Formats: sequence, C-alpha cells, structure tokens
Amino acid sequence: MLKRNRSLLRVLLLGIALPLAAASRAQTSRTSIDTAISQLAARVAIPLQKVHATKVVFADLKGPDDQTHPVGRWLSDQLADSCNKDFPGLEIIIRPPHEDSAEGLDEAGHQKQAFKSIEEWARSVGANVFVMGTFARAADGIGLSLRAFSTSDPRISLVEATGLIPVSDEIIGLSPEPIPSPKGRVARAGVGGVGVPRCIYCPAPRYSGDARKAKVAGTVVLQVVITTDGRATNVMIVKDLGKGLGMQAVESVRKWKFKPAAGPDGRPVAVSCPVEVTFRLY
Repeated sequence: MLKRNRSLLRVLLLGIALPLAAASRAQTSRTSIDTAISQLAARVAIPLQKVHATKVVFADLKGPDDQTHPVGRWLSDQLADSCNKDFPGLEIIIRPPHEDSAEGLDEAGHQKQAFKSIEEWARSVGANVFVMGTFARAADGIGLSLRAFSTSDPRISLVEATGLIPVSDEIIGLSPEPIPSPKGRVARAGVGGVGVPRCIYCPAPRYSGDARKAKVAGTVVLQVVITTDGRATNVMIVKDLGKGLGMQAVESVRKWKFKPAAGPDGRPVAVSCPVEVTFRLY
C-alpha cells in the first residue's frame, strides 16, 4: 500500500512538473525573443537618432524572394513597438495593411487602386525615414536584414542591421504556411539576416586600349560570389560597356579582397552579390 502511494505521488509530481516545465520554456522563449528584438531595434534606432531622425515608417518585412507572410508583419510590429518603448524621441509609424496592396483586378474585374510605394507613402505622412527589410528561416531561428533610408530625393541609405530571432510556438502559429526559407546553395547578400561584404582592397581597373581610344566611360556590373575568406569567385558580367572593359573588370575584381559577409549567427558566409566597377577617363 505504501509503495502504491509513493508511486502515485511520483506520478502526481510528474504531472505537475510537466506543465511547469512547458510554461518555463515558453517564458524563456518569449524573453529571448524580446531580447533579440530589442537588440536589433537598437541597432537601427541609435544611428537614426544620431542623424536626427524624428518620424520613422516601418514597412512589413518580406521573405527572401520578396514574398509577403504574416511573420513579416509580426516582426515589423515587434520592432516598431520596441523602438517606441526604448526610444521615445522617435515617432514610429506602422504602414497600414491596405498600403501593401498590389495593382491588379478586383473580383468584379475593375482595376484596383495603385497604392504608393513605401517611400512615397512615408513622404505622404511626413516621415523623414523609412525602414524595410527581409526575413528568412535560418538554422537557429529567423534571420532579419534591415535597411533604413531617408525620404530625401535621392534617397540615402542611413542604417544597415542584421539579427537572429528565436522561433517560438507563437510565431509558428501565425500562419499555416511555413516560414519562408532562402533558395539556392549560396546565400544572397543583404537578405534574410545575411550581411553584405565590403571591399577592403579594390584598386582601380585598367583601361583597354580600344576603350581609351574610344573614350568609353561608365560602370560594368558583375555578379560574383564572395567566399568566406573574402575572395571573388564565379564572376559573371551582367552589364558590359564593350571595348574589352567587361573582361578588364572581371580580371580586376578577381584580385580584390573583401571583408566577408556575416550570416545570421555572426559567422562568415559565402554570398552572391552584384559588384560595380567604374571606369573613368581623367
């Protein structure tokens, strides 16, 4: 009888412990999410305060292929709320849902209203900065890449920030659709928590004789993969100027040295990105 009572006690204690453990995990997850959101919001808000930004528009974040997803709006809301709480000097505006509507036909076949771009909408409400970005499922959570721009003409990039947000049951429950993941074997620079490589040794390219004689000037655009040790590989010409300048640009960039991009976890990662090489006649 005593043994049965002890067994029953162990079962009862286990029954109490399991819900408490689940609640503890949920609380820990929410705390870690709040901390990660707060840290990422600060990486955006502090530089904006230094350039005297006052009214800021937050757009919904897009997936790695520019797709919309409920997680994108939720993340935008969380970042805006964190900025409102911790940086009262910034007036934060969330873009209304209808402002994300695309052009097309409605159910009656009539043309829908063409809504403004985030930049135009930010100007219309008197904001001097707008924040946009992307998110993507990563191995350890959700990677975020954010960029803040001025609403001046031409616009100016003010801040770039990346971060990693833990995944919780709350986030997964936002949509029956899975959180978008990046496609392809090589990450895209500046998307879904991946940073952008920086050139640290990039001497000017040489002119070809034909281009110099023809006085050709302008920019060659290349698509390259920057490796984790900062080398340019898989170099392809996207936009050429002719007269041999495309190949001159390729040869030059292959000798450049980059600071590699960081992934959502902060470690170097190979990325695909465009590189511009400008030719000038002096």
